[in-house]
Amino acid sequence: MSSCESEYLASASARAEALYMGRLWTFLTQRETDIGVITDSTFGRAFTQRLGVGRIKHMDVKFLWLQKAVRDGLMTIESVATPVNVSDLGTKKLSRQRRLFLMFLMGMVHFNKDIMEYEAVGEQEFTEYMQRKSTGKNMKVVRSVMMQTIRSDPAKDLYASCESNDPFGIAACCKGHEA
Repeated sequence: MSSCESEYLASASARAEALYMGRLWTFLTQRETDIGVITDSTFGRAFTQRLGVGRIKHMDVKFLWLQKAVRDGLMTIESVATPVNVSDLGTKKLSRQRRLFLMFLMGMVHFNKDIMEYEAVGEQEFTEYMQRKSTGKNMKVVRSVMMQTIRSDPAKDLYASCESNDPFGIAACCKGHEA
């Protein structure tokens, strides 16, 4: 059995539970409930969103109901990004910093006896992650603007798009192309 097949089969029972809990909640509250399943398995998501087994060899027909449930709109399948996948806490060997970051995302707290209060676990690691992420985004924008500036001179592009090198001819030729 491939790892793709095992990922799909392992998530099948969780999806059945999600469907059951969603229907139970709808019954109890008398309000329609959206059922969403979040997975980090690209294959599991792709396989669930198509119909049939394709080239998969070890798939029982009893698990194909998930494909129909998604197709009929009974549940949605979404992905979770690796940096914020809290299920990694129980499945992978992680650094201390990464564990604390994921614990913060889960809302884990510990009781500080010195000040007699609860404190969030991993708040510092979360703050550092968000600072790195925002710095990275800012650098991408700056890099993009610099590359556009280096690659082309806006005046040259305007001249190149017209037949004439005469500035007055360009204005007439390129009417409607102003930014």
